[in-house]
Amino acid sequence: MSPEEARRDGLHQARRYRTRQGGSRDTPLGNSLRQFLPRFPLRLRNLRKDRRFSLIAIFALALGIGASTVVFSVVLQRVFQRPSL
Repeated sequence: MSPEEARRDGLHQARRYRTRQGGSRDTPLGNSLRQFLPRFPLRLRNLRKDRRFSLIAIFALALGIGASTVVFSVVLQRVFQRPSL
């Protein structure tokens, strides 16, 4: 192998190593999903075991979704409301 071919081969291997180690091809969302999905059944099982925690978590989610909807509706109405004559 000539020195130029060895240099090109080394650069190619270094680029492949960098992308495997979290380069431009790995997105933060992809990494998060890879970490979340294997643990998901365990988390569901834990929610079924502890009923009180499950109810509090569901209530907190419902409250947050409801509050966000109210705020969005009020802001939307104020911003896009046509002025009355």
